[in-house]
Amino acid sequence: MFLEGTRFTSLPQLSSAILSATQGGYSAAQMLLDMSQGARVSQSAYGHSSTPWLALVDDRIAGWRAAVRRADDAPQLLQPGLLAGAVPGGAAYVGIDGEGTSDAPLAADENGRVATVSLGPAATLLSRVGRARSSHLLTVADLPGGPAGYRDLRSLLATRPPAELLIAVQQLRTSAADPRIVAPAPKGSELLWLALAGPVRGGQTLTSQTTNERGLIAAIDLAPTILGHLRLKVPVDVRGKPIAGDGPLHASQLRALRARLLVVSGRRLPAVGWLLLAWALLLGLARLSASGRQAARRRAREARAMRVGALALLWTPAAVLVTAALEPSRTVELGLLAVLCLSLAALTDKLVAWPRAPLVPALVATVAIVADALAKTQLLMRSLLGPNPAFGARFYGIGNELKPGLAALALCGVAAASPGLSSLPMP
Repeated sequence: MFLEGTRFTSLPQLSSAILSATQGGYSAAQMLLDMSQGARVSQSAYGHSSTPWLALVDDRIAGWRAAVRRADDAPQLLQPGLLAGAVPGGAAYVGIDGEGTSDAPLAADENGRVATVSLGPAATLLSRVGRARSSHLLTVADLPGGPAGYRDLRSLLATRPPAELLIAVQQLRTSAADPRIVAPAPKGSELLWLALAGPVRGGQTLTSQTTNERGLIAAIDLAPTILGHLRLKVPVDVRGKPIAGDGPLHASQLRALRARLLVVSGRRLPAVGWLLLAWALLLGLARLSASGRQAARRRAREARAMRVGALALLWTPAAVLVTAALEPSRTVELGLLAVLCLSLAALTDKLVAWPRAPLVPALVATVAIVADALAKTQLLMRSLLGPNPAFGARFYGIGNELKPGLAALALCGVAAASPGLSSLPMP
């Protein structure tokens, strides 16, 4: 079920999570294709990066062939329509006349065909959904916007058979009445609300093995969840994982998590810039001594400034956990991160002789990240070096940005611990 709004957590029968809708910038059509094929790649990896226009025409999806050709050009095996194609009898789509049929592609099989289409007024939506549910194992429906949509959702929950799976996904209308008009996606559209009733008892926070993070799932997880619930074979091309419960649902914490994730990407590059600028200022201060007999002192200051700056970069993976715990404003976080990294670096350089000093941030960061994972505090996920699910980057708590950083940090730590380095002169 697709409907506007975000108040899923107000219904106790439902368990909720944040849905990472797609990989790359948000596109409603791409999200539906990801759901239908249970797999995804970055939009930049497609031969044609723009998603084709998809629209329901009679019982077929216009633009489907273009979507299939685009998927064939991708570097991973993708098959749009895999979900509906794996369900015996196909899927049904139930919509409202005059309100668009933008979510119909999820009900299409590999050939872009929807087994049953039911369009009519909003007043008959529930009865039409009931008929579709009685004749099809999978029904996709667009509920009306506003309070009417929530009334319909509550009615569907009240009449849901115990063995039935009901999934509600937040809908964001990004275009005008004409679906061919591409409008800017609203802020936060990369992270949508999702709730379900069925295999997970109500009032729980959801997760999946795709993300390995409490309260966060991916669009590609819907296909294996639905097929698994129907006791159907999950095709090998499906890369998503079934959705499961992970502890009681705390709506305020889930909303706070989503708000934090939405600001992470916009602070990453500025944080690097602030740290490099602080390092440059430190080097500038080190060179403010006169020449002549003070030249040796100046060179010593410059060497220490270089060491402190290098160590500050190594302290970043640990320092971002501190700012993630505080979740301050943008300016405060950027400034605090620069000061914290440089302060820890200066203290390390003072207490630990070179070249052993890099071993300290390497050990501290490793211990802190492991402790965060074991305690499930999710500091790394909320940090500026986290998985960045707003743009569908890697999950498991470690994003694409952090992986090379951790590899470099580990190499620096191993090098600093090497016995052969003890004879090297201090830079």
